[in-house]
Amino acid sequence: MKHGEGIARLSFPASTKTFVVHTDLLCAQSKFFRRKFQPRRQDIEGECSICHDGLNLDLQEITFCNTCGGNFHLSCINRWRRRSAEGEPAPCPLCRQEWIAHKLDQRTSLPGLCPIDFEIYYDWLYTRRIKPTVDQEEGGEEDSDNEDNGLHGRERAIFDLAKAYKIGTQVEDEHFCTDLVGAIVKLAIGGPAVEGEFLTILYDGYPTPRFKQLMVELYISIITKKGNCNEFVSWDDRRLAKFFQDVAMASLGIYQDGESKRIAHEIKETIRLATGDGMDVEGT
Repeated sequence: MKHGEGIARLSFPASTKTFVVHTDLLCAQSKFFRRKFQPRRQDIEGECSICHDGLNLDLQEITFCNTCGGNFHLSCINRWRRRSAEGEPAPCPLCRQEWIAHKLDQRTSLPGLCPIDFEIYYDWLYTRRIKPTVDQEEGGEEDSDNEDNGLHGRERAIFDLAKAYKIGTQVEDEHFCTDLVGAIVKLAIGGPAVEGEFLTILYDGYPTPRFKQLMVELYISIITKKGNCNEFVSWDDRRLAKFFQDVAMASLGIYQDGESKRIAHEIKETIRLATGDGMDVEGT
């Protein structure tokens, strides 16, 4: 993918960590960052109105007019502007207003995001690989929110990815969240099954419907694999009554609405393919 000219510097108030990311790459993936850095930009689709070739970030760098939001190949708009009469402003080929280039170096602070969790997203942006953070005992940086509860190994890795899933929902990157679902499935059932109680804890702590459904389907898969639900949390645990209700309904193929059913089928298919050539997860 062509990353473009612009960069965004992302800082975190409680940390000295700063990420420098190509703005086009970031905004092509995240609706949140697109609203922040490129609010007027139109969707990158169709053709360049100068050369009439297709707009494809994988093939050419693309820029846009900061007035109307129209997209053009960077090479095309540079030629267009050079051909304008010397000393006269170069208009946008679409809106005919003076060409106003977007800022090439932008900054923002992200007070609601954890830099350690964000690093998983940052790595994925450039590599499309899901890489859980390194366990602290193996030399990794300590997590500032200290939520790991002494977890190690695969459960710690799944916990890291669950927190990264929160990042994915906050920055509104659907592709990242989808890849995380695949990575979590591979970690959870790709070897000896994780404890069912661990999944119920994640279910209780992460509010998005898709993530909750993921925990439910993994729980069912693990029970089926082990053939014994007595190893898991008691079905009489009232604190998790909603979880067990969802487990029962999912086991019967009953869902609240069409969207819940679609999510469940997507996750079931991901679980079914987990032992095949699925998502590339480092360390597995």
